[in-house]
Amino acid sequence: LTIPVTRSVYTRLVDTREEELSVHPGGNFIIQRLLDNIGDKEEFLELAERLGALLETVLASGCSGVVLSLVSALYRV
Repeated sequence: LTIPVTRSVYTRLVDTREEELSVHPGGNFIIQRLLDNIGDKEEFLELAERLGALLETVLASGCSGVVLSLVSALYRV
């Protein structure tokens, strides 16, 4: 069961914390689940733009699951 991602959930939990969560050993799973459940193209594009600028940092931190979820969401949305 996937729950639609809403703007309010994103704003309350993630907005402006993408870098912090994407490279955190446990926090990166929040970003992954967000990407796995995002269904709105506009929301995806906004998040993908922010994460795209962080890809090098994310990969250097060893959180490759974030990149996998980003690519999977790209094909799904």
